[in-house]
Amino acid sequence: MTRFLLLYSTTDGHTRHIAEFMAKHWQAAEHDVSVQDVSLPSKRYQIYF
Repeated sequence: MTRFLLLYSTTDGHTRHIAEFMAKHWQAAEHDVSVQDVSLPSKRYQIYF
């Protein structure tokens, strides 16, 4: 099994649909897929300015 991290950024949501479509197909092929919208703040990381 291969692990994928699929990062995307979207304004209207079209790219999110493409990322979710790709993730479903990779998951159907028994791959481990994480999908993350990088345009949204992450709860895992703190950004300091």
